[in-house]
Amino acid sequence: MTPDPQTLNALSMANETYKQLAPKSAQAPIVGEIVKRMTGAFRTGESIPASTVNSWRSSLSRLTASNDGATRSAAIEALTALDDAMSSTLTSLGRADDVARLATARDQWRNFLAIQRAATSAGEEAAVGILSFGAAQCRRSARPSLLCSGWPWRTR
Repeated sequence: MTPDPQTLNALSMANETYKQLAPKSAQAPIVGEIVKRMTGAFRTGESIPASTVNSWRSSLSRLTASNDGATRSAAIEALTALDDAMSSTLTSLGRADDVARLATARDQWRNFLAIQRAATSAGEEAAVGILSFGAAQCRRSARPSLLCSGWPWRTR
């Protein structure tokens, strides 16, 4: 991924909001670390390896389940900025089809996670392999803390 000013701005804004809203002792350093690394890469013109971006996404994804609203919000904002940057990079490389495939894969993964949460809370029958949960159970499992955040999980 090649950092651009728009991505740096979005990440910096997420980090600054996070610093203002979360107590310093409770702040996860990942957002600030991503900003520093992306800023350095932008200044030197280097690209960020896909493996590094994937590692960042994994760390941020875990933070989207945080009980702390500021942490959750910063993680969602940073993930959105990284995803937009990845889409922009792929598009500039003539790989627009990969952008669509990546969006589909992420959507399917979130669907899987919602079903997994519903299944693990389905009761005793689930323990023996009988999954008899309904739409309401699935809705409750779709990250209720994020339903109003604008995060794509609200459709799960």
